[in-house]
Amino acid sequence: MKNITTLIIIIAVLSCAGASIFLAVRSNRRKNRILDMYNAARKLVKEQNLNASLREDDRNKKRERVRMIVALSWKQAERESFVFDPLEGVRIGRENGVNNVVIPDQEVSLRHCVLYRKGRSLVLEDLRSTNGTTVTHGLRSCRVRGAVYVYNGDKIRVGSTEMLLHVFWIDSAYL
Repeated sequence: MKNITTLIIIIAVLSCAGASIFLAVRSNRRKNRILDMYNAARKLVKEQNLNASLREDDRNKKRERVRMIVALSWKQAERESFVFDPLEGVRIGRENGVNNVVIPDQEVSLRHCVLYRKGRSLVLEDLRSTNGTTVTHGLRSCRVRGAVYVYNGDKIRVGSTEMLLHVFWIDSAYL
């Protein structure tokens, strides 16, 4: 009886240790993916600042020092992510050439939705898609009718693809 109790305790301790290692590795991978997206966002702001400073017509215009950059990440056959400037907006849909993010899924409309910046906020607008767009904020999930505000960490479902929204604020003074 004593050997069985000892064996159960050993198995429980090893299971806990294995679970802890698994969660630590998963957390580290997630942090590395977010860091990669942040670095891509910094690079995008750097390139935009360089391009703007090289153009003559932008010298007299006031540019924002702190910029909002947005990244979408999702899982398909392999992990995908997309970093963009929300001032330009990003179109999501199934049609190539028209959309910035193309999702090859029959449940996604040709022109499904658009994500853009409005003031200092981020807006997701459903373009009257057939199957609709769903946003999950925390534990609350709602279907998008028209336009809704979205925030860092929100999940956007388009067809069978669920995308995670990351918002980065980058100060160009430190680039």
